[in-house]
Amino acid sequence: MVRSLADPLLAAALWAPFSVAAAMLLWRRALRQPLDALQRAEALLGALSRRDTLTGLHNRNGLRVRLARALERSHATRRVGVLLIDVDRFRVINQSLGHPAGDELLCAVADRIRSVTRMDDVVARLGGDQFAVLVEDARRRRRRCRWRATCCARSIHRTC
Repeated sequence: MVRSLADPLLAAALWAPFSVAAAMLLWRRALRQPLDALQRAEALLGALSRRDTLTGLHNRNGLRVRLARALERSHATRRVGVLLIDVDRFRVINQSLGHPAGDELLCAVADRIRSVTRMDDVVARLGGDQFAVLVEDARRRRRRCRWRATCCARSIHRTC
């Protein structure tokens, strides 16, 4: 039921005496709900802008943000390593078997890379068939980074 402003009950309710505190509370509630929804939407957009929608990994932007943080935290004693991974002949697979099969392959590769990396490592899909692993605190020399790169390669090449 819609009432017009000429309705005496509505006019009485609109002009009813409010305390200043009650009026401020109503005003804050009226403003807070849209602002909270807007803040949630902005947070969701920010998270989506740093994630790859197909694999759920970080995307190029997410990797850039995490790499900048890692470099800020790194000191002379800490090292930061980046492993770059490219899927060979992915274009042939994608064209011959179709895009759904290519997407499935990319998700499988992402899962395999995640399975051989630590929880601290950042795995990202840079685009197409290119992946990267950000290894923070790689102070155990280059051998450890090489070992991780070898583990990633062996895991990806493993047959299903």
